[in-house]
Amino acid sequence: MASFLIVFAILAAIVSLDKCTCTSTNEPRYPAIFVFGDSTVDSGMNNYISTAMKSNHAPYGRDLTNRKPTGRFSNGRLVPDMLASKLGIKEMVPPYLSPVLSKEDLMTGVSFASAGSGIDDLTTAVSGVLPVSKQPSYFLQYKERLKLAVGEEQAMKIVNGGLVVLSAGSNDFLFDFYAVPLRKIQYNISGYQDYLLQRVQNVVKELYSSGCRNFGIAGVGPIGFKEIKKGCCGYTGYVEMGPLCNSFTPVCANAAEYMFWDAVHPSEATYELVTKSLMETIFR
Repeated sequence: MASFLIVFAILAAIVSLDKCTCTSTNEPRYPAIFVFGDSTVDSGMNNYISTAMKSNHAPYGRDLTNRKPTGRFSNGRLVPDMLASKLGIKEMVPPYLSPVLSKEDLMTGVSFASAGSGIDDLTTAVSGVLPVSKQPSYFLQYKERLKLAVGEEQAMKIVNGGLVVLSAGSNDFLFDFYAVPLRKIQYNISGYQDYLLQRVQNVVKELYSSGCRNFGIAGVGPIGFKEIKKGCCGYTGYVEMGPLCNSFTPVCANAAEYMFWDAVHPSEATYELVTKSLMETIFR
């Protein structure tokens, strides 16, 4: 499964492409970051959902500063965290369902992404996680909370100027096209890609109607890794993820040499390459 995920891509909001990411008053170019998608960008949303798709246990988070698991499916930070940091927004992007969100958290953005999610609603039919199509409804709830916190005018400035990151699609192919090929009966690969693209466009339109304005795309291939097929975590590196990647599971010494942290989720080093690609797009 890991080798398939080499083709994963990140969609990110980038419209006003200035040479500087800050304003003349040293404020961030983007006041907030809003994240949608699957486990590649879930910062802990599933911690607060009744699902088995969780990573709030060791060895996840091994290379974070405090070495504690947060619900991120990686050994360290994710692309949204790195983008937020490099753009001067914040160091880490919290999940929207966190019970300890501060006013500052709301003002600078949150993640609505849910591990195990997909663009195709069929992907989440039995897992209990939030499909991408449902995540914009949580964004609407967020907008109302933000309005209460800072007022409607300021809230809309934050939403209009915010950076949107959306990463999804791998689970749809893994689960609906290959593992349980229900969609394979209906579509060939290009047809299914078109189906997913149309659903992504629907989500983007919904977010646009809610006030989001910045959308673009970037991706990265398997550059400079010693291991690009199996994950750092596990006896085999091909099947261990989630509950099978735990405190009793052996892990590699240097995750930076691996494209994948577990059987399907990229390592922090991979996310750093994706972030670099996105930043180059911003500065283009």
